[in-house]
Amino acid sequence: MHQDLAINIFTKMFKKIGRKWKEFIAVIKEKADKEDESSIKYADFLSTTEKFGVKLSSEDKNELLLSFPGMEGADQAARMNIARIYDQKYNIILDKMYHKVDVNNFEGIDDPLDVNGYLGLTHFYRKNVHSYTPITAKEFIAVILANNK
Repeated sequence: MHQDLAINIFTKMFKKIGRKWKEFIAVIKEKADKEDESSIKYADFLSTTEKFGVKLSSEDKNELLLSFPGMEGADQAARMNIARIYDQKYNIILDKMYHKVDVNNFEGIDDPLDVNGYLGLTHFYRKNVHSYTPITAKEFIAVILANNK
């Protein structure tokens, strides 16, 4: 639940930063830990967001830290895991595509169907078109001679 709210905060950040998103990500990567690119000091993250014009409320700041806590380093500074922010641009693009697809009109159509039925008989199967009776070889030859004109 916390992560869903934090991803919404990332989305707001993305919209606010706009075309400078790649530059923002580059600065974040630069300030991230050298050993772990997905971890950044929380203070560095906040200063970077402010540098790019993003004003986070204290609730948003706490939500981000609760949702994506990073491992503590030797300096005991609060850290944040920022792995999810790297793919935020693509998450927003996918979200827009999903909203464009109208799935309400397809209810029931995508349900699995047994086209051949339980017995493997399609709807083209004809049960008894003719009633057949066994015939002898002589009768068979007579039918062929009669119908072969």
